[in-house]
Amino acid sequence: MKMQEHEDEQKRLEDEIYAWAKEYAEEHGWSLNYIEKQLKAVIRGLARNYIRHGERYCPCRIRSGDPDTDREIICPCIYHDEEIATQGHCHCNLFFDDKFFEELMKREKIPVPDHPIIENNHVDGNGNRD
Repeated sequence: MKMQEHEDEQKRLEDEIYAWAKEYAEEHGWSLNYIEKQLKAVIRGLARNYIRHGERYCPCRIRSGDPDTDREIICPCIYHDEEIATQGHCHCNLFFDDKFFEELMKREKIPVPDHPIIENNHVDGNGNRD
């Protein structure tokens, strides 16, 4: 595959994975990470793993090489529900419980990002929804 074709495929997959993740999060009453750099890194990693290995393997976990074992870490991995319930977010920081993220933004004084991958359904640094 030529470099431009590879980049186009990577971008197409990133857009597709973002749309899937956003819908999945909304179905569960969660949000995607509001921090652009972290969100893009996870989406990019999921797309890269799909291109290289044929599945959306969690970019934050180590694959064993055994397809049966590694099935557990296909996003959404088997751990994400418990992690979100107990920690407020999944290990990769892709999916967040809204209440946890609102508290995190207040506590850490995280500025509201303005970028194309995140739509205007977010909380500002004071915990206010747009």
